Amino acid sequence: MDNKYRYGISRAAIALVTITDGVYSYGTPIAWPGATALTLSPKGSIEPFEADNTDYAMIDKSEGYEGEIETAYIPAAIEAAILAMQEDSKKVAAEYSGQVYAQFAFLAQFEGDAHNRRIALYDCVVTARPEIAAKTGKSKTPDTTKVKFAARPRASDNLVKRHTKADTDTTTYNNWFTAVQEPVAGA
Repeated sequence: MDNKYRYGISRAAIALVTITDGVYSYGTPIAWPGATALTLSPKGSIEPFEADNTDYAMIDKSEGYEGEIETAYIPAAIEAAILAMQEDSKKVAAEYSGQVYAQFAFLAQFEGDAHNRRIALYDCVVTARPEIAAKTGKSKTPDTTKVKFAARPRASDNLVKRHTKADTDTTTYNNWFTAVQEPVAGA
């Protein structure tokens, strides 16, 4: 049965990307607990190709997505992996100018009324350092942090995103957060 609606995000994770001779491989996913929101806006356009005095074909010039994850906290493992934070021997984290941010896959789950949809974005990179903010008050409501990133088409095959469906293979669905799931050849 298909979902009628979705109502939340959970199980966010990242997996670092390594590219060797144009072939993408992914590290073991690193959990990113505390996701409160995910926003992804399409980047690029769909343009008509005119022939026979009509819009003969629509050409997708997708450049992926731009977005942000809002989270309760950024764990140290995520800071080190995708925000280039470096820790010294005294366990103090430092940010340096001029860093090149690592590429990563982004994984998450959208809660649904019938089944939970799992998503993967295959070639992501941070596009802005997170803002630093805190406020005082008697409320114990936690502050959140937003990390902006781009999900680009993978250079090897233009793959941007995949997601599970109600009838997705059980093994693929169950292993979604243990390893980045690649498309099946010939599919």
